[in-house]
Amino acid sequence: MLLFAGGIFLFLFFEGDYLLSLRRASLTILPQEAPVTRSLPSAEENDKININTATAEDLESVSGIGPATAQSILTLREERNGFCFMEELLDVPGIGEKRLEALRERFFCPAPDGLH
Repeated sequence: MLLFAGGIFLFLFFEGDYLLSLRRASLTILPQEAPVTRSLPSAEENDKININTATAEDLESVSGIGPATAQSILTLREERNGFCFMEELLDVPGIGEKRLEALRERFFCPAPDGLH
């Protein structure tokens, strides 16, 4: 599958039990169980903050996210012209599965164009 979102190309394909996402010369490997279909924001997402518009203060409100990590998230977001999937936050040093889950409680990532 080839998507064009936010001025970049996003390639998605399956390899065994993994969904592979190739985006601007970086490769992100996601477990196949990761959600690959998206819909319009749910009522729950409406109560959350869009990760692509979150401020450093918003990010720092999450336990374990300090000023340096918040700035790393904002820098990566700018480099990628926004996030397509919350799993991209795993590319930020210091963010593992546990912190990603904490971030999911406060933030959502809107579906890229064409994946609604």
